[in-house]
Amino acid sequence: MTGPIANLPALLPSRRKPLQDAMQAARGGETVFVAGALGSGRTTFALSLFRQLGHHFYWVTGAAALREVPFAVLTGLCSQIPDTQQSAGTPGSMIAALTGLVTHTETWILLDRAEEVDEQSAAVLAQLATAQHLHLVVATCGLRQLPQCLGQLAAMHHSHRVQIKPLDMNDAQFMASEHLGGPVNSTTTRRLLQSSGGSPLHLRELMADARAVNALCLAGGYWTLHPLWEPTGERITDLVHTRLSQQAEPLRATVVRIAITGTLPLPLARTLLGAAELDAVVDAGLARIRHHGSQSNGSRSVGLVPDLPASTVVASLGRGELRSHLESLITAVDGVVLGEKTRTNIAVLCREVGIEPPAADLLKTVSTTLAAQRYSSVLSLTEHLESEVLGEEEYLRLLAARAMAQHESGDSAAGLATLGQVQGTSNPIVRLAAAQIHLSRGQLDQALGLLEARAQDPPKVEALRQIVLNAKGSPDTAHLLLRYSTDPRLSTDLQVQALTQYCVWLAYRGRPSRTVDLLVERLMSVGWPEISPSGQGRLFAALHPVLLMEGSTHHELHSKLVGMEEKVPLVNCSRYLLARGSIELDQGHAGAAVHSLAQAMSLAQLCDPELMLGVMAALRARAAGMLGDREQMRRCLDIAESGNWAEGKWSRLEAERALLPVILQLRGSQEARAHAGALLGQAEELGLPMLTLRIQHDAWRLGLSEDPVPFSSLAGQLEGELAKTLSGYAAAVDTLGPELEQLVQRHVDQGRLLYAAELANHGSEVALARGMRARSSQLLGLCADICRPLASVNTPRLGRARIDPGLLSDREFAACTRAARGESNTAIAAALFLSPRTVEGHLQRSYAKLGIRDRRQLIDESEGTPGA
Repeated sequence: MTGPIANLPALLPSRRKPLQDAMQAARGGETVFVAGALGSGRTTFALSLFRQLGHHFYWVTGAAALREVPFAVLTGLCSQIPDTQQSAGTPGSMIAALTGLVTHTETWILLDRAEEVDEQSAAVLAQLATAQHLHLVVATCGLRQLPQCLGQLAAMHHSHRVQIKPLDMNDAQFMASEHLGGPVNSTTTRRLLQSSGGSPLHLRELMADARAVNALCLAGGYWTLHPLWEPTGERITDLVHTRLSQQAEPLRATVVRIAITGTLPLPLARTLLGAAELDAVVDAGLARIRHHGSQSNGSRSVGLVPDLPASTVVASLGRGELRSHLESLITAVDGVVLGEKTRTNIAVLCREVGIEPPAADLLKTVSTTLAAQRYSSVLSLTEHLESEVLGEEEYLRLLAARAMAQHESGDSAAGLATLGQVQGTSNPIVRLAAAQIHLSRGQLDQALGLLEARAQDPPKVEALRQIVLNAKGSPDTAHLLLRYSTDPRLSTDLQVQALTQYCVWLAYRGRPSRTVDLLVERLMSVGWPEISPSGQGRLFAALHPVLLMEGSTHHELHSKLVGMEEKVPLVNCSRYLLARGSIELDQGHAGAAVHSLAQAMSLAQLCDPELMLGVMAALRARAAGMLGDREQMRRCLDIAESGNWAEGKWSRLEAERALLPVILQLRGSQEARAHAGALLGQAEELGLPMLTLRIQHDAWRLGLSEDPVPFSSLAGQLEGELAKTLSGYAAAVDTLGPELEQLVQRHVDQGRLLYAAELANHGSEVALARGMRARSSQLLGLCADICRPLASVNTPRLGRARIDPGLLSDREFAACTRAARGESNTAIAAALFLSPRTVEGHLQRSYAKLGIRDRRQLIDESEGTPGA
């Protein structure tokens, strides 16, 4: 093939710099070697290089079947080149013709799959490239696999190497967006990246498989994967099957066993698989030994390489083949102590092929699998349950587990229907499962009805009852929740549930610092991996609102969070995105908040067992309002008011508070004051002074109240850096002294740029009203400096203005647009062919129309787009 290549996919972000370096090397006469695994995009990279160089080239590909045929690749090359086609016969004539061609004509060749090139052709091409008669680009799986002559050429100083690395998150996001033709949920990209092992080819096939079964669809403007999607589609399994079929049978069997068991400790892997067999798959690049901890004291484990996901390998097997491997493996593990994940993997697959485990083993496996949030596996394990075979106790426990998996999969009705099969039973396991479903959906009275005390009930029934009572607002339950959070009779998940419920309640009661201490103590005393994914999700749901109320940059907890955020279970991603959006919103980064919350909503549209969509919509409406996007505000307000959220959740309190500025903008101050009054009444009834503080502060920020004294006085009675800062508002605004800048800086240190800017601007307005023009200008400048990262953001107390062309003349609009970018009157005058005095007149009239007093209050819309 010759000539430039069209229709190549766009180059991935991480490969742009290596391409520039390769171009420079190729133009300098160096031989370029591009190394990468099959499907890594190495050929695409080489073709992109030729496209950038703009040279005609010849493309030849090695083949395993022809590697032992002398001069096979050289014959294919000569048959492509017009001046050497007649010589494609004897080796000597081909070599002579090719040498004559490259001596007089600049010739470029792409040698693809070079590890499969026959030695004779490799020797000729290497010799010509060494003599600098030929420009060669070599694409290969690895430099060590090259024929000897090409390997020696790669080792020479006049060669350039490019190692194609697996995709990173930016690459995957770029590739998915290009392939799907629109924005992709970051959670979806992360899941696709993990399942692909960083291989572009695998990523494309996974997207095609997911779309084929409608698991990848547009939701809320983002391409989003259903949370329960499994990477076992036809295209990806065919790809893996083809790759494995090229391996010798013993090697392939070992790969399948590793896929079935999952990652194994190295000593156990040697026992089950055999040391020689294990070494063979590692040497073949199909498995990898990983080190955990230090080289001297750490442990080692064995798992498949990232581009061979275990679930995909298993899915590529026929049912009979899988059953044969399982039976062989079951015999091998008899008497061997296995880890929980390995035991679960084997049990799930056994059930799928009809190998029934003992009831006790099945129950233990289902419990472990449910805690790990592998809900599709739980449903598979609990299909076709027979009470006569299992026994009543085991049957009811498995039925309860199935109901919880159905609920968490987004079908709460199916979960309650499953439990309805044994309606009326006094069994606590069944009642607990039904109560948990009702609790997560905010149906608190139904949950309490199921948890009425009965004789012989285990402690966890009463513990869950107290959790439900606390969700209803009962303060008498708090000390019991704290006791249950360390009760050894309860499961870790129930302990975490009690702890998080208590901590959020305590924070709203005005003691967020004590709450942070409790959470840090739990996180430091219990290893994060020891907490089930469900418990991890609950901790994330509690951590972020507590941090918001405490207000400090709590370094110990934040350092813990940084390590945990990358490991958040994929099933909890909507909860994580909601928490992240809440923090971004509180900090004033409305554009980022809209992005996070929109993705959370797209996930919730596919699966929302806890009815959080309305909460997400309320927060997103507030963020949209800060960006001036009234249309998005209305849409999100409609969703929030549609009733699609659960009663009795702490998150709903924050959501209702978030709607206050939305109601103000869309329905006016009268309805906003009524809403604020209702919220304050609710906070007082529940005995939650921190919520009262935040509502009062919001009312002041929105101009519904001009007096900071009420919330400043209340803040002085509460804990935390946020309360401590707010307590100084009244005195600082009254005196307008340096204490005001100190409070502004404390907000900045807490990450709350919006609060800092609002306080500075309010101080500026008060100073101006008192005739202190210099002080007013100083504080306004401080506000403008803080606002720079808050592109397009505005609030009533911030006092900025968007440059509305509907209010301004063409000249006024042009002058304001340039002034917002920081241009001087002289520069604006020169650009618009006006005098500086005329420009100043245009600006002053514009300020009056926009309701501001200074160019520093203009929002530069070029910095960001509303709703972006």
